[in-house]
Amino acid sequence: IIVISGCGTSGRIGFLATTFFNQLCLQNNLPKKYHYIIAGGNSALVTSVEATEDDPVVGAAELKHVSESFERVL
Repeated sequence: IIVISGCGTSGRIGFLATTFFNQLCLQNNLPKKYHYIIAGGNSALVTSVEATEDDPVVGAAELKHVSESFERVL
């Protein structure tokens, strides 16, 4: 899988990029390969979640969670 992550605007761009790339995968009969992580969780896509990008432990836990079922992660 490919994980795109960020906080604030970069996290929202990561969400848009993963949506677009996964649509391309599906159009070409490939499985979805892209996942995103945004600091503050999905609610941060539409509202500001202050100070969530300051917690590296939470970020590492989110990355581990999204990638734990895959053998290779980029």
